[in-house]
Amino acid sequence: MLLTNILFYLLPAVFFTPFCRSDENSPAFLICYAKLDPAQIKGYQTLIVEPKHYLPSNVRVFKKHNKQVLAYISLGEVNSNADHYSKISPYTVGKNELWDSHYLNLESPETVKILLDVIADLFASGYDGLFLDNIDNFSQYGPQKEQSGALVQMIKTIKSKYPSKKLMQNAGLELLPKTEDFISAIAIESVASHYDFKLKEYQLSDTDRWNERSTNVLNIKKWFPKPILLIEYADTKELLQDIQQRVSALDCDLFIGPIELQHLPNITTN
Repeated sequence: MLLTNILFYLLPAVFFTPFCRSDENSPAFLICYAKLDPAQIKGYQTLIVEPKHYLPSNVRVFKKHNKQVLAYISLGEVNSNADHYSKISPYTVGKNELWDSHYLNLESPETVKILLDVIADLFASGYDGLFLDNIDNFSQYGPQKEQSGALVQMIKTIKSKYPSKKLMQNAGLELLPKTEDFISAIAIESVASHYDFKLKEYQLSDTDRWNERSTNVLNIKKWFPKPILLIEYADTKELLQDIQQRVSALDCDLFIGPIELQHLPNITTN
């Protein structure tokens, strides 16, 4: 899930089950990569935000009114709008034309140092953890598959330096046996639904795709004891309800939202 140019909001609690299950009455997630007024965001178990918008004082306000705050960071790509782009761009190894971002080289000591400096600044600002994006880039069909070992080492290094911090891995399921000891949760996109970028359409996955992907989730649940967040996409009440019905048997945390937003979602189940 490439998030630098995309705005995602997790919908109100009616649309998903909670990631932190200790308080079933609290809303679960809010994910937003636009600039928010921290004083207006209250009562969430987990916030995932774009950290470039916030000072440490803003993070303190988020944490005062919400249980934990995770900062978005991509370990696979960097967008030209990122604060660390000018430093890290000389060490990139190609471009993702779809998202206008550049692939990182985690085998470069310079890249690793820059990312660790960024992460150190994030934790110094008070974030409780990180949302690690683009991990699927390092899978066997990804553009950075040759760097999979370096990616695992990077996640291990982060956890070693910051053992109390939460790390949520987004996708990259085939790497999970190698990363599971270092992460706190995993996010899995488009199990019941998917977004067709060519047609620009939200779609319910066909039966074959659903059966394959839901079976993968159930198999992971057998040995991965940590929270699993399903991220699904919908633009209509009908599709949202179809997704909810499909995934209910998987008993995972669930987010249903639009693929990109410039305002809060207006889909309701009423």
